[in-house]
Amino acid sequence: MAEKLKLVRELIPWSLVIKAIFFGAAWLALPYLLFVLAAAFLFFNPPFQAGRFSPLFLLMIWFGYALPAGPREAVFLAVLFATALGTKNLLFVDRLFVSQVLFTIASFLLWLTVFSANPRPNLSFLVTSLIASGISFLLCRFVVQLREAHQLAPTSVFLIFLSSFLSFELAWILLLLPARPVTQALLMALGAAAFLEIFTNYLARSLTEKKLGLMTSGAMAVILSLFFLLPHTLTP
Repeated sequence: MAEKLKLVRELIPWSLVIKAIFFGAAWLALPYLLFVLAAAFLFFNPPFQAGRFSPLFLLMIWFGYALPAGPREAVFLAVLFATALGTKNLLFVDRLFVSQVLFTIASFLLWLTVFSANPRPNLSFLVTSLIASGISFLLCRFVVQLREAHQLAPTSVFLIFLSSFLSFELAWILLLLPARPVTQALLMALGAAAFLEIFTNYLARSLTEKKLGLMTSGAMAVILSLFFLLPHTLTP
């Protein structure tokens, strides 16, 4: 038992854990500009793959600006930071699993900002959800490139766009539900992760075109049906 615990301690990248704790604590305790400087030092030291991961860093910094400061948000930001930094510095062996975790947490925080700022379906939600869907598209593309490690084919880009479009539709359905923003964002992140997993399985040849078409058509049919039925169902 002692040998197993020693092996686990050796496998845990403790420097990454410490940096993530400092990142979350800096977000809670420091003024925003000092937090940005501290985060940049933690993330880009060493500057390995700095250019490739700069957009992801900027997204985390934007989360730090848009999210309300609290212990729960700090934990999610710290986990996202650790996942991103560990991926950047090639500390993780299972890049497929880690990239899925990265995408899910980033999607959760992204849509948490959207649902928290826009509790009702209006023009503001339309604009912010479109922007969030665009960011989701770029995030999907980044994650798929991490997995494939080469230039994406047009088919891959189209499927990533389709995943983001389905997420945009799902956001409107979840906005109609009588739920808290954190619950809506969690369901949104799980849905977006499921869409991404379906399309990446197809790209990896573990899903046939027929099954992909059936699953995509079914998802769109369910989303559209809920969109038209929920307002009448929830109206007293």
